[in-house]
Amino acid sequence: MSNDVHYSGRHYSILYADIVRELKDVKALGLYCILLTYAGDKKMAHPSVPTLASDMGLSRNSSQQVRACLKRLEDVGLIKTFPRWTDTEGVVSSVKTKDFNSQTSNGYVVFDKLGAGFSSAVFNGEGVRKHTAPPCENTPRRITH
Repeated sequence: MSNDVHYSGRHYSILYADIVRELKDVKALGLYCILLTYAGDKKMAHPSVPTLASDMGLSRNSSQQVRACLKRLEDVGLIKTFPRWTDTEGVVSSVKTKDFNSQTSNGYVVFDKLGAGFSSAVFNGEGVRKHTAPPCENTPRRITH
């Protein structure tokens, strides 16, 4: 059983008015809403770029548009992106090591106010050191498909 799935019911998210007024980018705003639904209470998500493209109503090959929206969200401090790594058995870690050396989909810390991601997260070779959202779990997890 995968540790990545916690709730199979209907997801929702709160979108604050100041974010809507300040972001002024409809595609980035839509992507932010999608990331919020994936993140849930943990404030962390890890969907692939093709999955995000599909969720946005774009072709799964629209990675350039999705990456531009992700960059916009990171530029205004609404998300912080971090790499995720797998080993040969499909176990996932946020720390790159000798065994965990194949990058999989990125992870995203999702914040609920503009600029929150600027000083809130510090990423280094040991993974997430500190941030205001719940800490990134460095414990390897098995992904089941």
